[in-house]
This record gives sequence, C-alpha cells and structure tokens, in this order.
Amino acid sequence: MFQKFGRIVSCKLEIYGDGSSRGFGYVQFDNVDNATKAINGLDNTNVDGQVLSVLTHQKQEKREGTASERYTNLFLQNLPEDFTAD
Repeated sequence: MFQKFGRIVSCKLEIYGDGSSRGFGYVQFDNVDNATKAINGLDNTNVDGQVLSVLTHQKQEKREGTASERYTNLFLQNLPEDFTAD
C-alpha cells in the first residue's frame, strides 16, 4: 500500500502477544517528499471498512502543534485487524 509513494526504509506493525494486530504501526520513508506523498495519498482513506489515519510520527511529548519538515516516519492508525506486516 505504501510502496507506490517511494522507498521504504522500515515498517512495523504493532501486535499483541498473541500475534493479532493492535491496529496501528509505523512506516519510515527515505525522504520527506515520499512521506508527504503517502500522507496526502492515504490519510482518511477507507481500507477494509476502516478510515486510515496517516500522520507524521512524533514523540508523545511533542505531538502538540505542527510537525517539522524533517520527519520521514509516519504513524498509522485504524488499520484493519487482519493486516499483517506484508
């Protein structure tokens, strides 16, 4: 889903101990432009009945206000429960 926006450096789907999805994860792109394309292309899209939330990842204490242009890590929320790392 994210590969069409550019080179992915890393991605991680957060899972529970039993292996089921926690409904969120992270994708890191190689540059800011590709991360921005992914946000613009996928934020608020419907995937398997879930409205996907795609935004820049920030540490919890820095989540207030706007994101800096240097971020290439994206936070994904509301992923369908049957999603896998693939």
